[in-house]
Amino acid sequence: MGSKSKKNRVFGRSLGRHSRVRRGRHLGRPIYRIKKKSRNIKKDILKIKIKKIHNFYGTTLKKHMSNTSIYTAFSYGDNFRMRILKVKDLSPKGYRMMNLDCLQSHVSEITMHVCLCVEAMKVSSEGKTPIKLQTEVRSLGLASVMMAECQGCFKKFKFDTSPKVPGSKRYDVNVRAVWGSMVTGNGPAHLNELMATLNSPGLSQPTFTSIETDIGKWWHSILEREMMLAGQEERRLAIDRNDYHHEVPAITVIVDGGWSKRTHKHSYNAAGGVAIIIGKETKKLLHIGVRNKYCYICGQNDNKPHTCFKNWDKDSQSMESDIILEGFKQAEEKHGLRYMRVVGDGDSSVFATIRGRSARVGKTGN
Repeated sequence: MGSKSKKNRVFGRSLGRHSRVRRGRHLGRPIYRIKKKSRNIKKDILKIKIKKIHNFYGTTLKKHMSNTSIYTAFSYGDNFRMRILKVKDLSPKGYRMMNLDCLQSHVSEITMHVCLCVEAMKVSSEGKTPIKLQTEVRSLGLASVMMAECQGCFKKFKFDTSPKVPGSKRYDVNVRAVWGSMVTGNGPAHLNELMATLNSPGLSQPTFTSIETDIGKWWHSILEREMMLAGQEERRLAIDRNDYHHEVPAITVIVDGGWSKRTHKHSYNAAGGVAIIIGKETKKLLHIGVRNKYCYICGQNDNKPHTCFKNWDKDSQSMESDIILEGFKQAEEKHGLRYMRVVGDGDSSVFATIRGRSARVGKTGN
C-alpha cells in the first residue's frame, strides 16, 4: 500500500485547491479595497495601505503614546487612503558610544544655558533636574543624534555622539567600527551581534559595505604613496654608495609570494595568489601584486555592475613569477631603479622567468 506524501508544504499555509489563492495573500503589503454601492455603473474604491513610520518624542502623537501601535489616517488626492502607522519607541535607552570632545562641547553649551536661564535656575532650586534627555532623534549606525530639553524655558538642544570624518559624510565612530572589523577578519554580522549585546544600535549591511569600499580606497592610496617614498629612499641610498647599472641606480631586492591555500607538492589550484618585492636596505615594500581566478558575483551569473577582482585565467603556479616580473618591468619607470640582485627562497621558476624576460637582473641569491 502506497503512502501519500505532502507536497509544497509551507509553514503557515494550508494545502488544497485554494492554496494558490492563499499564497497570494501573503505577498507584499495588503491593500484593502472597500467598494461602495452606487447608482452609477462605475464603482468608487477606497484604498487602505499599511505603512510603517518612526515616531519621535515631543510630537503631537506623544499624548496618544502607548505600549502598542498607534493608528492615524490621512487623506490626499482624489482617493481617501488610510495609513496604519506603527510607532517605534525611540526613547533614550541602552548604551551609546560618545566622543569625549563632543561630550565636552555639549556639556559646556548646556551648562552655560543653565547658568543664564532664570527658569532653569528656579527648577534647580526646587531640587529638580533643569535639563532632561528627551529622545534619540536619529540613529545613524553607531552614531546618534540626541535631544535634550530645558525644563524651565523648554529650549531644545541637539547634539551628536560622534564627529564626522573631515571631508566626508561618514561619522567617525562608524568608520572606526568597520575598520576594526576588517583588520580582525569580521563582518557586519559579528559587529551587530556585539552591539546588540551592548544594547546599542548597529550598522546595516549596505552602510557597512559602502564604508568598507571607502576604506579600501584609502588603504590603496596610502599604500601607493608609501611605496613611492620607499623607492625614493632606496634610490638615494644607491646613489650615495655609487651603485649604478648603465647610469641607472641599482639595488638588491627581496622577493617572495604565496597563495590562498597550501599547495605544496599537490593540487596547485589556488584561486588567489600574492607576491611582493622589498628593498634590502630599507626593508620597505616596493611592489605588491594580487592575482585572482574567481569572482563571486561573476560566479553567480549576476550581471549587476560591480568591481570585479578576477584578473587571472592561467595556472596558479605562475601567479608569483608573473607578479614579480611585473615589478621588475615597472622598477625603472616607477622608482627610477633597476633590481640587479635578487634574494629569494630558491623558486627556480621565478628566477627563470626573471632571467628570460627581464634584462634588468644580474646576480641572484638563495
